[in-house]
Amino acid sequence: MTIDVLAIAATFYGGLALGTLTVQVLRVRQLDVAAIPTWLVPILLGAWTLLYFWIAWWWFGKTVGKAVLGLRVVARSGGRVGWARALVRLVGYGLSTAAFGLGFLWVALDPKRRGWADMLARTRVVYDWRVHGVELESRFVTQESPRITVGSSDGGDDLTRLSRRS
Repeated sequence: MTIDVLAIAATFYGGLALGTLTVQVLRVRQLDVAAIPTWLVPILLGAWTLLYFWIAWWWFGKTVGKAVLGLRVVARSGGRVGWARALVRLVGYGLSTAAFGLGFLWVALDPKRRGWADMLARTRVVYDWRVHGVELESRFVTQESPRITVGSSDGGDDLTRLSRRS
């Protein structure tokens, strides 16, 4: 969550600075940053935060923070999270936050490790070991451990990769 807060702040304030710079460079009109009402910034930041989570879950299945941790949000069936389910999940985040974080801490109590947002939206958070579409070592349940050939292709030594079985 900390990584997402940093990503939200960086993109929001970076976008605000870039927008201000663009207006001043293009001289569309004289922009007085001090004239922006102070009540407007928290509203815009709140709207940006909601859009950040909603679009990240809907389009990518993960936020920047989840991507760094190797996690992805999927529907209960394992499929992609659609726009409506992502919106319901966002409502669940709001309820979890309004309850002083209890909805997030619920993960520690639930046998399936789901928070309130997951229960409400019928989603789950899974490990995602893909980097740029290439799957990394995610074969924790395999029939047979894969072999890696070391040395030449004509009879080199085989080493068996260990895989954890669950």
